[in-house]
Amino acid sequence: IISSDPIHHPHLIEPSSAIIMSQAAYDKYVPQLASGASLLIDDSLVSLPDDHRRDIRIFRTPATRLAAEIGNAHAANSVMIGFWTAVVGAVRKEAVRPSVAESVPPKTVEVNLKAFDLGYARGLDAVRKGEGA
Repeated sequence: IISSDPIHHPHLIEPSSAIIMSQAAYDKYVPQLASGASLLIDDSLVSLPDDHRRDIRIFRTPATRLAAEIGNAHAANSVMIGFWTAVVGAVRKEAVRPSVAESVPPKTVEVNLKAFDLGYARGLDAVRKGEGA
């Protein structure tokens, strides 16, 4: 759910996109995705089963590994938000980036913005290459 107001009931039925960063989350939430949805996974933490859904678009990036490489593995969420922003295109980069800066501890703003930008660049690259189709 994307909103500038507080979200009091974040339960969705058939979401059109999802960011999955653990195998348990994959098992729990992927069956609920709408047909044609975009699934973004941290492929350094999540493995697709052989019988994975073929009716959804799957985009992969090693967010946790990338975040560790730039100095803070905890910034993996910011990598994924950047990746999602580029792939899904529901919100402009210029709107999301300040939200990332506001949502992390002050001493981690710089690394989280770097992580966001890295994820965004990887997302643009994935879209250009036609991944997820």
